[in-house]
Amino acid sequence: CKQAVNTAKPKRAAATRVSAGRAAAPPRSRPAARAAKPTDQALQERLRRAEAQLARLNQHWPGAVFHQHADFSVTGGGPKLAALTGLPGAAQSLAPQRFWELVHEADVEALQRQCQQAARSPEGVASTYRIRQGLNGKVAYAGEHRTAVLNGSGQVTGYEVLWLDVTGRTLAEKRLEATARKAAFSAATMGLAHDF
Repeated sequence: CKQAVNTAKPKRAAATRVSAGRAAAPPRSRPAARAAKPTDQALQERLRRAEAQLARLNQHWPGAVFHQHADFSVTGGGPKLAALTGLPGAAQSLAPQRFWELVHEADVEALQRQCQQAARSPEGVASTYRIRQGLNGKVAYAGEHRTAVLNGSGQVTGYEVLWLDVTGRTLAEKRLEATARKAAFSAATMGLAHDF
């Protein structure tokens, strides 16, 4: 019985040592295997695959994604931008004056204000405005999301822009508004006719 009491004393001493703030050393582990650094060739291959995947996704995207420089020239518009603007050359590039010619004259000032607001808004701005298609002059509605690209000193160096053709939706909304106005007017005039 005396031996059992003696063996319990060292255990208590060990327990008090740990509780006094001296934690037992963690078990040693094997050195972690170092991850191999990818070579330049491997990085280039990954970049090519990512660009190819982006190109495939862009084919199925319903709108045009493009970069617009601070002077409002456009590069890398692709076939969707060419279809939206009606200008075959818009797939490669678009000069600044040509861009502003595409925007409907009644919407130019509003779009300029949106561009200034995009420079102050980190999440970007969304708007809808009319564009005049280059070759046939047909007017389409472009739903736009614009995000400013800023340099280190906070100056705008360009914009990342997404255009969607929202012509059908916008025209349908306008028709519904006109129909609702006519219905409200006819209901008011019928009540007025009965009063007399």
